[in-house]
Amino acid sequence: MTRFLTALGALAGLTACLVTDAACEDYADYICECHADEYDCNEVRLEVSDPDADQLADCQVELDDLQADDADAGLDCAPAE
Repeated sequence: MTRFLTALGALAGLTACLVTDAACEDYADYICECHADEYDCNEVRLEVSDPDADQLADCQVELDDLQADDADAGLDCAPAE
């Protein structure tokens, strides 16, 4: 039972990392496509290229907040995939 719980915990942690890493990439893509005049795209990409634990937790929140602010301001921008 202990092995099962350990494996389950490891799987959950790995899944969380994968989702969060994509959020950091999505955040950088959004900044570069939609706010290049306000931010240095290369600097943002560098900042999130090897995120620490705090950055991993913040990427999705920052992206969601920025997209909500843009929607409120009437900015319609979707990065190319």
